[in-house]
Amino acid sequence: MPLKGGNEMNVSIELVKEVLVYLAEIYLKEDDQILFVIDQPFADIPVEPMFVAWPHDVVVIPKVERPGQDYELDESLLKDKTVGWLISSVSISHAQSTKKMIDAGLFLISNPNITPDWPATLTREANIICAYRAHHLLSFMSGGKEDVNPGGKIKVSDDYGTMLTLSVPANNWDTEIGDREGMGTNGPFGELANIPYDANGVYVLCPGDWLTNPINEVTEEIRLTIKGNLVVDIQGGEQAEQLRQVLKKADNLLAYSLGEFSIQLNPFKPDKLYTSVIAEKLEGGMHLAIGSNHMLIKDTCPPEERAKLNFGVYDAGVHIDCITFGKKVEWNKKENSSLVLLNKGRLIVR
Repeated sequence: MPLKGGNEMNVSIELVKEVLVYLAEIYLKEDDQILFVIDQPFADIPVEPMFVAWPHDVVVIPKVERPGQDYELDESLLKDKTVGWLISSVSISHAQSTKKMIDAGLFLISNPNITPDWPATLTREANIICAYRAHHLLSFMSGGKEDVNPGGKIKVSDDYGTMLTLSVPANNWDTEIGDREGMGTNGPFGELANIPYDANGVYVLCPGDWLTNPINEVTEEIRLTIKGNLVVDIQGGEQAEQLRQVLKKADNLLAYSLGEFSIQLNPFKPDKLYTSVIAEKLEGGMHLAIGSNHMLIKDTCPPEERAKLNFGVYDAGVHIDCITFGKKVEWNKKENSSLVLLNKGRLIVR
C-alpha cells in the first residue's frame, strides 16, 4: 500500500523501510531507546517489528500542515530515551515539542517526506565528503586554525538582484554530516549551519530554487526584502502568496525573522529532485530559513555572542528554508577582507 507524502505523491512503504534501515545502521547504538513520532500519512510504516531490537515508544500525531508546526507530546515518554525519531509528511524538526527532545538529551533523527530522491544522498562516501568539507570550510574561515568556530559577516549576492549582508555568532556553527556529534540530522547529509543576525538587503529565489515542503520547487521569481533580520516584504506570484500564508498562519511576528544560514555540502545530486529536504543538502547551494532559530543554538555559544541575536533564541511556530543555487557567498571575518566560499553553484572550498 503506498503512502501519501507531504507533496501529495505516493511513496512506497518499501522505500521508507530502506531509508530507515540505512539510518539505523549509521546512527543507532545497541543501548539506544527510541521515541518515534509519526504523522498520520506515514502511520502504516511497520516500525514496531523493524525496531524490535531497541526499546521504543510510538506516538502518532495528526498530519502536519506547516513546517515547524508544534504537536502534542507526553513529556513522560522522554524518560530514559536516547533518540527521538520523527517521520512526517512535513518537517517538524524545528517544533517546540521537538526542542524538548533536544533539551532532554535525545539525539534527533527527523525524516520529513521520504521520497525517491533520498537514497542517492545517503551513502558512506557522501558521509565522508560532507564531514571533510565542513571541517575544511571552518578551518578556511578561521584563517587555517584547527578546531576554531568563528563568527563574522557574510555577504550574499547574485545576478538577479540579491544583495544581502548578515552576521553569525562565534562558537555556534553546527554540522549535519552523518555522525552523532551534533544535535541531530534529517538523514541526508550536508549542512554547515548557524543563526543569522543583523541581516539587511534583498534575497531572490528563482525558478529551480526550492522552498520547504509543501511548496517545494520554485517556479517563479520570489523577492524577499529583509530589514533588521525581519522579512518585511515578499514579492512574486502564486508561490509568494503561498509563502505569505504559511508565515501568517504561525500568528507570530518572529515567524518573519531569519532563523538560519546554511551552506550545502553534499555532492551526490539525484537524477530527479522531489522534495526540499534533499535540495537543502546539495553542493553548490545555500539557504536562509525564515522562522524559528531555537534548534540551532549550541551550548558552546557564549552569552556575549547570544546577546548579538536580534530577537534572542525563539520558537516562531514555523521554519521555512529558502534554498538557492546561484548565489555568491563571501565571508568577512575582518574588515576589508573577503573570502569567497560559494560562487554561482560552485563550492570554492572543497
